[in-house]
Amino acid sequence: MVVSITINTEEERKLYEDYKKLVLREGKSVTQHLKELMGEYLKAHGEGNPSFKLEKWQDDAKFVSLPALASDPAKSPWADYSVEDLNRIVASSNQWIYFADAEAKRRGLYRRQS
Repeated sequence: MVVSITINTEEERKLYEDYKKLVLREGKSVTQHLKELMGEYLKAHGEGNPSFKLEKWQDDAKFVSLPALASDPAKSPWADYSVEDLNRIVASSNQWIYFADAEAKRRGLYRRQS
């Protein structure tokens, strides 16, 4: 099977040429490298995010996805959360703080100020 890509702009052409140069420098062909990248991508993402598979909403009507730990809390839709959701967020946040603090103390990194 032959697959092709379309390069529309000078920027895309330069990106491809720079990529090809690096791949060849590593002793691989573009095809070989792209196959490796596709395999890695499928391995990492093929099953989706195991924490939030869509089936959870389908199988459990009470399942709620709370904000991700690394998301920017200032951008969260706080007014849209129910009191129950806010309580869950507070409880979950307190657990993260507790366990992160315990691990930091175990490593001797710092002592959290209460």
